[in-house]
Amino acid sequence: GGRDRILALTGAQISSTVKAFGLEGRSVTWTRAPNLIRNELDLGFITQAALFDGETAWKVDGNQRVSRLEGQDREELVGRAMVASHLYCFPEINGSIYRYRGPTKVGGRTLLCLEVSPPEGAPASLYFDSATCRLVRSEIRSRELDSVTTYGDFREVDGVLFPFFSRMSTGDPRFDVETRVESVTLDPPVDERFFTLAEAEEVGFDCRLANGDAAEDIPLQLATDLILLEVAVNGVEGMHFLLDTGA
Repeated sequence: GGRDRILALTGAQISSTVKAFGLEGRSVTWTRAPNLIRNELDLGFITQAALFDGETAWKVDGNQRVSRLEGQDREELVGRAMVASHLYCFPEINGSIYRYRGPTKVGGRTLLCLEVSPPEGAPASLYFDSATCRLVRSEIRSRELDSVTTYGDFREVDGVLFPFFSRMSTGDPRFDVETRVESVTLDPPVDERFFTLAEAEEVGFDCRLANGDAAEDIPLQLATDLILLEVAVNGVEGMHFLLDTGA
């Protein structure tokens, strides 16, 4: 589809499976032109949402607490929005400063390197396959932590190529995030409010503390070498659950 097809996009909805921190779960990402993004992540007991409305970035944790993203977290989300929306293709739209570094050796491959300094968010180095000109690697350099994302398994969706596999790393393999896309829907029917703080405050999850706090003091009962918790489930009180400490 080329330039005209990408410019005609209003956004995308991308559903994926995710492996991160030794856990497996699901992720859904929505984008809207030019650089709005919303991501919802569910890794079992870790659930969160992150939103960027073009100016401000927000996070909603599993207890529905809304916090403003700053520093590394904000820069990473803004960078993801730029890549996910293909905004990096159009400097006249995104206002970034570009510098072509030419052929660069990376992991035994010769890739074409393009350095991008966006008006906001972290600077990035984008690496393209010299034969196909596909984006196969991005490096986002923040003040706190650098991250490298590699892309593969490119598939065409209604005239637009999307990477159906990506791996994000900050240098420690234990914290790598591996994403495999299951489906891509172009031009989903969502409006700009879907990416705003007002919407973030309405995001809900199935599990949260009743008082809305992020932490709670819970009394324990010791039975020899076992730890018991008194809980209520679906309104039934006085039940005792065994706490598995993992030790």
